[in-house]
Amino acid sequence: MAYDTPAPCDLQAITEADNCGEATRGIATIIYVGFKGDLKARPRLKTPSDGNGSFGLGDYSYVEETPGFTAANFKDGKSMVEWEIRTDSGQFTLSSNGQKAGFTQTLTFGFDQMTPEIASMLRVINNRKDIFFAIPEGDQFQLLYDPDRNVSIDSGGIAYDSGTTPDSDSGVTIAINLSTVSSKTYYNGTVSTTPATTP
Repeated sequence: MAYDTPAPCDLQAITEADNCGEATRGIATIIYVGFKGDLKARPRLKTPSDGNGSFGLGDYSYVEETPGFTAANFKDGKSMVEWEIRTDSGQFTLSSNGQKAGFTQTLTFGFDQMTPEIASMLRVINNRKDIFFAIPEGDQFQLLYDPDRNVSIDSGGIAYDSGTTPDSDSGVTIAINLSTVSSKTYYNGTVSTTPATTP
């Protein structure tokens, strides 16, 4: 006889929670980095297109998939770049700027060591305001992105510590802030890391 294994939510209504899946902490160790100046068009937050009531409340937190962050929307030779960050170094936080003043999102992550390539990369990050990030989260991406507002890095927001003993904590830590209207922004489309080329 067939036996169906019940899903966790089917076993017992222990709480009123509507999500019985595992809750993970931190962010993925692979993140994607791009520059708004490399895009042909900047994707916007979704807005209702008609009055038929099919636009869900949660849709306001999503960025449109078209034109998105695919190769077709990047200028020639440009794309997003994949970074592998230090395990357990990634964190996404947000705070309200006050009523009707939006939110400040902060992405913090690190690298295990300083290298010439990372040193050059940090200079670029420190000098450009149009950087944005896509962070894998299940079957979608969490974004640190706003089409109209740029990121900021506070004094000390990029820091390096060599450590003093073999067991010291060392490496690079980066904290990037974005003031935006959404507390958290999602994207369901494709993130391209292949540089665009004109056929």
